[in-house]
Amino acid sequence: MKFIFIAILIFLISIKSVLSKEFSEVLELELLKGWRNNNGIHYGGLKVKLKSGWKTYWRHPGETGFVPVFDWTGSQNLSMAKVIWPNPKKFNDEGMMTLGYEDFVILPIEFTPLNAGKLIKAKLNITLGICEKLCIPVARSLTIKLRASQTAIDQDIIEYLDKAPQLMLKNEFKSIKCDFKAEGKNLIFSADIGFSKDHVPIETALVELPDSNIWFSIPDIEQSANYLKIFAKGEKSGVETFVLSRKGISITLIGKNEGSLIQGC
Repeated sequence: MKFIFIAILIFLISIKSVLSKEFSEVLELELLKGWRNNNGIHYGGLKVKLKSGWKTYWRHPGETGFVPVFDWTGSQNLSMAKVIWPNPKKFNDEGMMTLGYEDFVILPIEFTPLNAGKLIKAKLNITLGICEKLCIPVARSLTIKLRASQTAIDQDIIEYLDKAPQLMLKNEFKSIKCDFKAEGKNLIFSADIGFSKDHVPIETALVELPDSNIWFSIPDIEQSANYLKIFAKGEKSGVETFVLSRKGISITLIGKNEGSLIQGC
């Protein structure tokens, strides 16, 4: 059994070296230096360039696919790195709905340093799923130095910051009501949202409960010009307990060209 495991391991290591060269022609990744704000936050980005016909996934892949993984272990003078996700495109993969990007995207990143006046040495170990006819996970390691003296704003990063779903204001709603219901081991979430004026039609939505071990499926939706109803099934991983808070729920509405964010209900 041990011999078989070693043989498989050697095979995987050898095939990785062959495939990595092929993947380098399909996927190019680059960390962007960005700029340091007066408040100490450093805005950078990850440039993702794909060969024509290939795509990669949004933070939630949809009904199938790989969840992108960002690991900043080994970074210096870094308290937090927050990836800001531009509005994704909806794809139909053999009857399964997926969410992601094709050809090119910049993922803006908000870096919070431990010491705002000093250099950040960022180290990123990232795993992304890339797809043409088949989908393959690709792992890369990237490093960059983000200097406090770097203050020139990068308009390319700004462009993709503006494409991220924007928080909706209270005056944009006529009413909003949500509910949770337990069905066996699953948690069913529903929301009824009335808009103050006609809303841009959405293609899909995402329900999230941050800081919990609940993962919601892509919801079913019913919509009209000024009304939206959402149903999503949540699955709990692990045995940890959590506090269920309606104020903590976030709902991302994904349209064809733009998205919006509802925080709490």
